[in-house]
Amino acid sequence: MRSIKYWRLKTGLTQAELAMKIGSTQPCISNWEDFDTEPKLYTLRRMAHIFGVDAKELMALTQAQEDELEAMEGNLK
Repeated sequence: MRSIKYWRLKTGLTQAELAMKIGSTQPCISNWEDFDTEPKLYTLRRMAHIFGVDAKELMALTQAQEDELEAMEGNLK
């Protein structure tokens, strides 16, 4: 889910830091961000709480957020 990556980068967390905060693993975060698997609802709610957004907002990005994510990804390279 690109939205997880967006909010993670927006809050300045690494995959490992987010994983530790929600009681998961870095490979799980990577799989969610790469669309290999999807997190359970309770995990989405925990991430939404950490990011300060509601779960619905975590499920999808606006076009402006997509554009911002592409810019953030470009800065990582």
